[in-house]
Amino acid sequence: MKRLLLIAAIALTCAVTGVSRLSAQSAMFIYSGVPVAPLLPGASFTVSLSLQVVVGGTVGDFSALSYWMAQSSPVGGPFFPFQITNRNVTGSVFTDLFSGLVYPQILDPTNRNKNGTTTSTDLGALINATTPGQPSGTHFIAAVTFRVSPDAAAGAYTLGNATSATPGVGDRISMWFDSKGDTAPIAASNFNITVVPEPSSIALVCVGVVSAGALAYRRRRGIFLHIT
Repeated sequence: MKRLLLIAAIALTCAVTGVSRLSAQSAMFIYSGVPVAPLLPGASFTVSLSLQVVVGGTVGDFSALSYWMAQSSPVGGPFFPFQITNRNVTGSVFTDLFSGLVYPQILDPTNRNKNGTTTSTDLGALINATTPGQPSGTHFIAAVTFRVSPDAAAGAYTLGNATSATPGVGDRISMWFDSKGDTAPIAASNFNITVVPEPSSIALVCVGVVSAGALAYRRRRGIFLHIT
């Protein structure tokens, strides 16, 4: 019964408004394992997500969350080079996963299915049946694996959870819930990834520069010999 009430509250909140009542509660994601070094196209990396919550106001505990990941920068597309390929909840008390999720999830700007649909893309979960609602603190949620597309352009990218301010996000707004179905938003929590060109691409550019330089040198030398 508790699970059904929570699911109903989550569905109603996301479908109708995605806006919580104003109160003292707060929540934001904390990320660990974010790559510091630049990544090559085709690389995969795993980031551990924890949610730092402060209960209070209208939300009395932490019993569920509903979240999506988004590419917030660059915006506009049309090509979005990051995909979610796995989510591991080992070690979390939030193991009652929402059904229907399939991989890869494409961040464009928020995760969608490979066939282009946006149904059943919620990465969230309910607390397991034998665990009471959690108090204020930092709670491990999941280890999420991302993949960089093999044809990703070099540059800096910003990823994070979808919020009402995320461009093009629609009603996919990250929220957290207590055991009574009361809800509040999860604040925008971002991390940065840098993608660099493949070594082969760099080598091709170098070859092109050297070839162009050699050609220019031969032309200049030919002109000089012709004049003299």
